[in-house]
Amino acid sequence: MGAMWRLHVWGPHLLIMALELSNQARLRALEATWSDVVEHWAEGRSLNVYARLVLDELERLLSAPGPGSRNPDRILATVLFTDIVDSTAHAARLGDEQWRQLNERHYTMVRRHVDVAGGHLIQTTGDGTLSMMPGPAAAIRCAQAISHAVERLGIQIRAGVHTGECERTDDNVAGLAVHIGARVGATAGPGEVWVSRTVRDLVAGSGIDFRRRGTHQLKGVPEPCELFSLIDTGVALVPVTAQPTRPRVSDRIIFAAGALGLGIATLWLSIGVLIPLATV
Repeated sequence: MGAMWRLHVWGPHLLIMALELSNQARLRALEATWSDVVEHWAEGRSLNVYARLVLDELERLLSAPGPGSRNPDRILATVLFTDIVDSTAHAARLGDEQWRQLNERHYTMVRRHVDVAGGHLIQTTGDGTLSMMPGPAAAIRCAQAISHAVERLGIQIRAGVHTGECERTDDNVAGLAVHIGARVGATAGPGEVWVSRTVRDLVAGSGIDFRRRGTHQLKGVPEPCELFSLIDTGVALVPVTAQPTRPRVSDRIIFAAGALGLGIATLWLSIGVLIPLATV
């Protein structure tokens, strides 16, 4: 009876905690917008990437430090910057409402390609985006795919890729490496993908070809940087698809915990119904 009483008392608290975690994960997973899901599905592609988003977000929520923790982690990361070329002229020609709609469609395309490539869209900045990618080759291929995709909208982008040590706090990245990535992207021309010497060296042997663009003194960067542009033949380098992986141990733990929580909640609800009936 004591065990049943404890389950009857603590059952509601366990259920509320489980629902709260589920709600947080659901809200954060909505970064993959409904319109994006519909468009992705309409093209006949797999929706596994969205399940992956939910699992990754659950893992992040469970392993994240408390709300008061703001200490940045230094990580080695590849950043991808994109920016719409002549955005001011487009906005003036289209007007505020049509420009806003066009920009949202542009963001949707960028988000979809970044997600499929296994990256994460960190932030949007007016007419530009910052994404963190799983590696330099994936970032270059993703940038090329985005550049080709947005041409259907009647716009062009410029893109920049750099790999370096960044500071990550919550859902943002900062540091000199991020600053260099932004400057590399700003140097690119319409429809071009530019990379730093670091990125060029890291993807050696990948089949990605570059054109040397000289040494540049990027604003705010203490030393000159040698830059390269992707030689775009108009054909996708490879399909931009994240490689399938076996479920991680953390994923299996999340599934097991979810099943256990559901079982406890079901048992508690059953007891809550059966006990009153037994006393009638």
